[in-house]
Amino acid sequence: MKEWWFLLGLASPVLAQPVILQASLEAAVSASVFALRSGVVNAVRGRIGQVVCAGDTLAVLEEGALRLEEEAARLALEQGRRRLGRVRLLHAIGGISAQDLEGLEFAVKAAEIRWRRARLDRQQALITAPMDGILAGIDIEVGERITAGKACFQIIDPTDLKAELFIPVDQLAEVEEGQEVVGWPLADPEQRLRGFVAGISPVVDAESGRCQVLILFPEAGEKCKPGTLVQVELQGGMVQWN
Repeated sequence: MKEWWFLLGLASPVLAQPVILQASLEAAVSASVFALRSGVVNAVRGRIGQVVCAGDTLAVLEEGALRLEEEAARLALEQGRRRLGRVRLLHAIGGISAQDLEGLEFAVKAAEIRWRRARLDRQQALITAPMDGILAGIDIEVGERITAGKACFQIIDPTDLKAELFIPVDQLAEVEEGQEVVGWPLADPEQRLRGFVAGISPVVDAESGRCQVLILFPEAGEKCKPGTLVQVELQGGMVQWN
């Protein structure tokens, strides 16, 4: 994790009017985990709050038939390779034509593709974590039949937190990327979170007359949890880091 310094110069500009808004903190990095195939859930191996690593199995779909298909494809491939070895020996001594040899080589390659496909189908019966983090949501249960594309789990990295502000158009002139931000939880006003403006939407909502602004609070997860309500104030200085 980078170290962050919030350096305000003595000549930092002062905002014409303070921009103070309320927002909810979210994990800056998160991932939804989707099912890659349809099937019945045989096992769920995660629990809310569990620390997971990329590649960990979170759930297993019914895979009995898939396992048999993979094994059958593997055996067919092994048989084809053994036969190909014998045919190559015959071809070397003139006992079989080059055309027949090429045909068998093609058949073995096709068998390898079928085996790789069967293995991939079986692997897709496992729902795995795409990143390191903490399991924050589970939306499947054992015995449930799910479809491909269903969102099954939510994983977050709670280290850095973010907030989305919706700032009125008449205050946008006071906001720029890199600007220092201070936040304090409503439940603990003495606590201070240091952050900065990480992005400003190029589009203003026509109905509300507000613009979305993304605020990043590096390492704020050490003090607050995602979901915490905070009061956010934009400061007059710029944040610098290395």
